[in-house]
Amino acid sequence: MSRAKVLLADDNSSIVRILHSILQGLGCDVSTASDGADALLKVRDSHPDLVLADFSMPIMDGIQLFRKLQEYPAHRDVPFVLLATRAEYEQKIRPLDLVPDEIIEKPFFAADARQRLKTILSRMQQHRLESMSVEDGAIGGRLADMGPVDLIQVLEIGRKTGALSLARQGESAVLYFREGQIYDAESGNLRGDSAVYRILTWGDGDFKIQFGAESKQQSVQNSTQGLLMEGMRQLDEGKR
Repeated sequence: MSRAKVLLADDNSSIVRILHSILQGLGCDVSTASDGADALLKVRDSHPDLVLADFSMPIMDGIQLFRKLQEYPAHRDVPFVLLATRAEYEQKIRPLDLVPDEIIEKPFFAADARQRLKTILSRMQQHRLESMSVEDGAIGGRLADMGPVDLIQVLEIGRKTGALSLARQGESAVLYFREGQIYDAESGNLRGDSAVYRILTWGDGDFKIQFGAESKQQSVQNSTQGLLMEGMRQLDEGKR
């Protein structure tokens, strides 16, 4: 997919630095705002795919920002994540009628925040995938809109079973999933883990997902997350 645009609004520079690094590591383009009013202007100007805002901010707090965005049809459905302490949530947020669905409690461990944000981003991808055209029971699209890594993560988190076919410039590949785990993969003369690593960087071409399709062979032994981590490690080494 094209990189998700995230607006991060918080007046705490340490938290901004941590979350900015996490979001960039998850493949997002991140812009920042130090108060709610600045965040509102940036949302209306840049149309982010996700807003991540602290509850306690100068000028306009996170809840006020969220409610203000609800007044604009163009921003009403933008996913919104609120950062708040347990005390803020219990005393000031939970009693309210209109609050964001997603709240990350502060203080947080970076690893926990990363996993939570990864799940939120993957859910956004899942909704986007489900909105794509369906033909003969299959979902198809362009790799420029949703890349191989995003597709693999969506199928993993959704625990989907089926075949992911990719094609570009005379090359093709197919990955078979069983409850979210890749168990067979083929790309040209490669099979198994190496076939998965080959397609991770494909940024152009087309994809198709045929849910329910299965392979009778198992050529992949590593977990889906293990494949992605090793594939990214190999890409980093190649760049160095």
